[in-house]
Amino acid sequence: MGLGSLGGAIAGELAEAGYAVRGWSRSARQLSGVRTFSGPAEFDQFLDGLDLLINLLPLTDATRGILCQKTFEALAPNAAVINCGRGQHLQVDDLVNAVNSGRLRGALLDVFEKEPLPLDSRLWNTPGIVVTPHMASCASHDCIAQQVAENARRLACAEPLLNQVDPALGY
Repeated sequence: MGLGSLGGAIAGELAEAGYAVRGWSRSARQLSGVRTFSGPAEFDQFLDGLDLLINLLPLTDATRGILCQKTFEALAPNAAVINCGRGQHLQVDDLVNAVNSGRLRGALLDVFEKEPLPLDSRLWNTPGIVVTPHMASCASHDCIAQQVAENARRLACAEPLLNQVDPALGY
C-alpha cells in the first residue's frame, strides 16, 4: 500500500525479482510488472488473497487506522503484515488478535503511534510480531545534501521544487 517514492521503488524491485506484486494508492499509478489498484473502490479487490501486505502509505484522515480487522480479514489466511508507514495506520488490538488467533502468521512493525514503543506494549511480547526501531529507511547525509542543493538550484531558476507537501492531500 502506497506507490510513492518508497512504495513504488519497493514494488518495482520485488516485481523485478520475480514476485507477483500488487500495489494500491490513492490515485492511479502505472508500474512495470506491478498490478495496480487505486482509490477506495478498488481497495477490497487489491487486498483479496494477498499473503504479504507492506504498508508505506502517508498518514491522512483516510488512511488512519487502515491496518485493522477488516483489512486483515481480506488477506489470505496466514498472511503477514509489514508496517513502515506510520504508527497511526495500525489498530494494535486488531493486529494482536489477528496474530494470536492465527488469522495472520505475523507482522513486522517499524513505526508506532508512540515512539519509542512503551515497554509495557503488548507488541513486545506477542509471538509472531517483530518490532524494529524505526529504521526501515534513512537517507545518507550525501543524499540529503544533494536534495537540498537540487531544490536550491530549482528555486534560483524558478523551477518547481521536488518533494513538496500538498496541504490539500495532507502529504
